[in-house]
Amino acid sequence: MKSTILLIFSFTMMLLINGSRVCGQMTGLEKCNVVWESPGINSSGSMPLGNGDIGMNVWVEENGDLLFYISKTDAWSDAGRLLKLGQVRIRLTPSLAIRPFRQELQINKGQMIIRSGPEGSVTKLRVWVEANHPVIHIEGDSQIDILASVGLNVWRNKDRDVQHDNSASGIIRGGVPIIEKADVVVPAKDNRMIWYHRNELSVYPMTMKLQGLESLITTIPDQLINRIFGGCISGDGFVSTELGDATQTLKTVHPTRRINLAIHVLTAQTDTPDQWMKKLIDIIAVEKNRGLSKAWAEHCNWWENFWNRSWIYVQTPEDKTQATDSELASRLIEREELQLIGKKGLHGNTHILPAVSAEPAGIVVTRGYALQRFITAAGGRGDYPIKFNGSIFTVNTFRPEELSDADYRTHGPNYWWQNTRLIYWPMLRSGDFDILKPLFRMYLTMAPMAKERTKIYYQHEGIFFPETLTPWGTYSNDDYGWNRENRPVGLLQNNYIRYYWSGGLELTAMMLDYYDATQNKAFLRDTLLPIATGVVTFFDQHWKRDEKGKIRFDPACSLESCHLAVNPMPEIAGLNYILPRLLALPITEIIPATRAAWTKTLADLPPLPMTGGDGEKVLAVAESFKDRQGDELPELYAIFPYRLFALGSPNFEIGLRSVEKYVPPQPNRVYPLEGLIGGWRQNSIQAAFAGKADQTARLVVSNFASYHSGSRFPAFWGPNQDWVPDQCHGGASMLTLQSMVIQSDGKKIFLFPAWPKTWDLNFKLYAPYNTTLEGVLRNGSLISLNVSPKSRATDIINLLGK
Repeated sequence: MKSTILLIFSFTMMLLINGSRVCGQMTGLEKCNVVWESPGINSSGSMPLGNGDIGMNVWVEENGDLLFYISKTDAWSDAGRLLKLGQVRIRLTPSLAIRPFRQELQINKGQMIIRSGPEGSVTKLRVWVEANHPVIHIEGDSQIDILASVGLNVWRNKDRDVQHDNSASGIIRGGVPIIEKADVVVPAKDNRMIWYHRNELSVYPMTMKLQGLESLITTIPDQLINRIFGGCISGDGFVSTELGDATQTLKTVHPTRRINLAIHVLTAQTDTPDQWMKKLIDIIAVEKNRGLSKAWAEHCNWWENFWNRSWIYVQTPEDKTQATDSELASRLIEREELQLIGKKGLHGNTHILPAVSAEPAGIVVTRGYALQRFITAAGGRGDYPIKFNGSIFTVNTFRPEELSDADYRTHGPNYWWQNTRLIYWPMLRSGDFDILKPLFRMYLTMAPMAKERTKIYYQHEGIFFPETLTPWGTYSNDDYGWNRENRPVGLLQNNYIRYYWSGGLELTAMMLDYYDATQNKAFLRDTLLPIATGVVTFFDQHWKRDEKGKIRFDPACSLESCHLAVNPMPEIAGLNYILPRLLALPITEIIPATRAAWTKTLADLPPLPMTGGDGEKVLAVAESFKDRQGDELPELYAIFPYRLFALGSPNFEIGLRSVEKYVPPQPNRVYPLEGLIGGWRQNSIQAAFAGKADQTARLVVSNFASYHSGSRFPAFWGPNQDWVPDQCHGGASMLTLQSMVIQSDGKKIFLFPAWPKTWDLNFKLYAPYNTTLEGVLRNGSLISLNVSPKSRATDIINLLGK
């Protein structure tokens, strides 16, 4: 299979003339577009496309058919699974030629262009999803007369019990039927095909009853019942025809040289299907009146503004010369050494080796960063956050011949904080604040139930969020436990997350960073303070004090690594990190009683766990622990996400020693698997916060070079511990690269805290207090730096080469 990635970099010097930027970043971005010069075989050879809410996986098969899956961020089924809407096949007569052939994903414009056939007989297709409207467009222009058919394929054609389906993880061990209803395909009329899935059932009542929350059912809305998702396919000059190999088909009446297909997509909770269809028809009418030219202009404007927010383009010495075979072989061995090639949670415990790119480092890093940012933009602006295990871009990876496999994802439908968080941290530096909102909104929506659950389970105030949770905020039923004999309400069966509540602390830290970045007072009052107040109250009231008046976190866990721990690092570091920042918020926004409670909680914290004597201290997992089984490094949470011992802190030497111990250059392949990367591992991030430039460079290149061996798209990472495409892997890689360029502590901005001496750079990134930094680095010298607002330039500490 021949493929070409257009990534030949020619960095142009950025000159600042009268404060304006000459030669745009778009030139570099266009070279991150992905180009294939041959068709694919199946959906694993697809490209992702989307508008943040509606997603597509698009490929052309060797017979010339154009195929794509349609997905949506809020297509939650009766069982709480995130489903595909369907598959579409477009067949042209004569068919698309496989030579010459070119399929290009233009990430700068949010579109895909397919060009097929020799000069004089060229057929060109353009596929795009409107940036701000729920419409997919497929436009075709041909130099010859063609006929076209469009077929809709749905595979949920009968009711199905999914209780033993691993992609329904969380509800599969109960021994009770978990039914997903069949899709409905409306009889075709005129030039339209309409289909939908309606949740006539819901696992919500069963879940609430099992978890002792039955009293809240009438006060907390069921997000699943009567949820309908589907769409309408229509096209100028198309009429309904025989089914062929599809569920339903439209075809052109006469030969044509122009194709214009539109697919309108809708999710809504309505009492009846007729109400949903009326909403859909109304959307179609509005969009038709708006016109295609205006839609395209608005679409291009959104993507241009998105890419103008920020960028990182890297060039390394090896980019400038052709690497020898021995150098490439050495690089492959090194990258494979560093990968986590795990089988945890994978279907059938299958051991899946990654593909490892042998391209030069600058190309791998620049392309990987841009493509991952594109994927988050394409799937991250819907009503729900991005799913770590595939986002909305899963395909039928295990069983390519079975359409139903496109609904599969390991670890099922729930959100896992440990994995989800790494998708969102990079958005603070890239300025993608709009994509952060669904995450914050989901947790804020969960807060009322979380508050009442705390009272029911523990008879005190505050809120906690489970490590793995449903979109409405309960534990997964499998984690909570179906057999409740001799088990009190609230005590989990799953001992990995039985006491794992520290995600609320990291969520608060992320919200504090968002507030620092934007200075958004409405967000402070309406989102940050309600969450932070509830989370801190829970940690203050849940455990008893010891004889010294200090909180004794026992029983507790230290992430999933230590199921039983006393005074674990993530809890103590998290509270030590967020409480001073909360107390530093504007005094007018915090009532005195809350401020006094926070001050007391801070004073009541036990010491941070450490080992070693003076001059040799390193961070520890907990004061004491048993049964270390996981492969995380809770010790380093005091470096990231809680930057207590990071670069610039008074006790940075302890942080540096800790990173050198737990992230050794040569990985340790026995628990706790020190030094390995991939998936949700954050060793590369913590190495950057310790200023380890050369080591971090090696780690970030390895991360961006490793992708799913069965996928053609170079940014479909995984499966690692998740599924394909693994979104926490991409997020961790992005954050590592950003943290090599910029870090911050209060108002201080550290520039190039972990940047290798030989790497050139063109960047624009965000810092706290509505600040942007845009610069060019060449041959170890800072050629230009534009800081906005200019007053923030005095807060920059340039660590280049130090």
